[in-house]
Amino acid sequence: MDLLKIITREEPIIGIEISDSNIRLAFLNYKKDKKSRNAKENGIEARCLAETDLPDGAIVSGKIADRKILIERLGNLLKKVKPKIKYAIISIPYDNVYSKLFSFPNTLNKERLADTMRTVADFQIPLSGKDSYIDWEEESDKDNSLAFLAAAPKKIIDDYMSAVMEAGISPVAIEPHQMSIVRAIRPEPGSVLSSVSGKNGLLIFIFRNSVIRFSRFFPYAFLLKKKSADDEIRKVADFYESDNEKIISRMAIDKKNPAKTKINFIERLELTEEARNNGEKWIGAIGAALRGVMPRSEDVLVSLMPVGTEEAYESHKAIAFTKFIANTIAAISLFFVFVYFASWFLIISIGKNFSNHISALNTSPLQYDAAKLENDAAKFNELVGSTADILDTMPEWSLLLEELK
Repeated sequence: MDLLKIITREEPIIGIEISDSNIRLAFLNYKKDKKSRNAKENGIEARCLAETDLPDGAIVSGKIADRKILIERLGNLLKKVKPKIKYAIISIPYDNVYSKLFSFPNTLNKERLADTMRTVADFQIPLSGKDSYIDWEEESDKDNSLAFLAAAPKKIIDDYMSAVMEAGISPVAIEPHQMSIVRAIRPEPGSVLSSVSGKNGLLIFIFRNSVIRFSRFFPYAFLLKKKSADDEIRKVADFYESDNEKIISRMAIDKKNPAKTKINFIERLELTEEARNNGEKWIGAIGAALRGVMPRSEDVLVSLMPVGTEEAYESHKAIAFTKFIANTIAAISLFFVFVYFASWFLIISIGKNFSNHISALNTSPLQYDAAKLENDAAKFNELVGSTADILDTMPEWSLLLEELK
């Protein structure tokens, strides 16, 4: 039995989507089935869905502008989750996240692929490597090895990390909205183009088998010059189909006006009727929460944090374990201090009671019966002494009498 695993048991992880107008939270968990020993074989149910609005100016262009109000609203939202949960997958706005899919020959092993991606990150992304958090996830295709890379400025990510931690949550991973969205959608046998209309612009991304193949964010200022968002969507589709397969379907998600498009969520996901009818509203938080139910050892997805998801989770658990040991030692110390003083007072009390009892016995007068018995004993001893004197003075009449004597 591993005592460390018992003490630092697997903790539930929620999904939190932060956008420029609201915060949405989803808590998913495997259904309990007595007939099934493996929880992964059961369906996934929504234990809690909660949201709160953010005022204008709290999040501006994907950046935290009003830290105080974000922490306050997030802290109030976390109070709605029972029991209290300490860990979360954070889904942040896509405005400042750069992402791109790279393709390499299958002959490239993991070590060489990692070296190649580090080189690519230094020369082929429009962000400074030393001022950005960069991560990628690997996928396999028929003929190639694929690596989806994402990068974001450290300043923006650090602001989100410190804000959610101050609100009482430890981030396990941070990812852009499109990654959360793709995870919650039921896979289709082909490429799907999706567009997400937000407050500041339009996100267009293409995914296949739950892997993002193309992603681009267009600010509304740019779209106004082009006069039509549909033209940009068409250009993206044409560009993708020129080097890849034909797009089989399109899905438009309007964050400003939810419930326009029916979302086909993944199988085994059991949601409330409200969540299914308003899938566009909850899809980001649900997608982040689905990553939370994954085993930490299998989570090798993109995370825009200084450390990977497993290291971040284990680090938080190590801190929690250290606090548990410190609190346990303090509690045991206080217990022994209490026992010591309790024993000391008990011994003093017993000694005082014993002394008082002895003093009471020494000063109490003799009872009448005790004095009478003492007088009778003295008379008896006197008679015994007289009898002995008489026997000593008796003459020796015969040997028989002597023996009888």
